[in-house]
Amino acid sequence: MFEGTITLGAVLTIAISLIGFLGAGVANAIMVGRYFGANDRRLEGIDKRMENLELEEKRMTEVLIGIAQQKTEIHLLSNRLDDVQKYGSHKLAEVLEAMRGQIMADFKERFDFLQKQYTS
Repeated sequence: MFEGTITLGAVLTIAISLIGFLGAGVANAIMVGRYFGANDRRLEGIDKRMENLELEEKRMTEVLIGIAQQKTEIHLLSNRLDDVQKYGSHKLAEVLEAMRGQIMADFKERFDFLQKQYTS
């Protein structure tokens, strides 16, 4: 039934099988290491892109806040100017119109500055 002898063929078969399993294990370990290394590099690239995206989001927020503040100022000044033109003296209305032109020019300069700051 069972033969208790050790032959050269059996020893070679066992040795070759062990070497094959070890080789396959080493090859799999190398492949898994490369896979995770590639994923780490991809994640580092994604992290950098996320940081850039956060910076751009902050810049956009600042620009939008600046535009909203300027729009509110212009709206309030426009309402004041309308009231003065409707109820005030004509000379005062002329002075305010000149000031409105200056304010509009200042707004344009600020808006251009914010645009340049956003694009850079």
